[in-house]
Amino acid sequence: MDILEKHYPNEDHVLIFDNATTHQKCPDGSLAALKMPKNPSDNFFVEVSVHDLETGKLVYAPDGKPLKNRVHMSNGYFKDGKEQEFYFPEGHDLGGKFKGMQNILEECGYDISGKKAQCGKKFSDCPDGMTTCCC
Repeated sequence: MDILEKHYPNEDHVLIFDNATTHQKCPDGSLAALKMPKNPSDNFFVEVSVHDLETGKLVYAPDGKPLKNRVHMSNGYFKDGKEQEFYFPEGHDLGGKFKGMQNILEECGYDISGKKAQCGKKFSDCPDGMTTCCC
């Protein structure tokens, strides 16, 4: 804005921004229920873009697409502010595996026994008026 005021002090300005793609951007490892398995899994990670350590720029594969790494999803928090781990701790029978949506919700006090992770192919496929048919 300083540039506009300096070079065009007697003009009115209207600036228009299209930030549609920024609505989808979240910090690397952010919680996302989309594609989250209902049960424990040793194959559930989130993909994050690889950046050059010196320049901070994206690193690209030979095919021109950005390189991706698979990382654990970041932990969440309970209502009381205590951290909730989304992966079983080392030393547990399932150590290192993702807990799954069912375990995570049950740790928060929800009873989801007998419920599907999702009613259909998308979250909007639930029967009309139903709010407790799936996780």
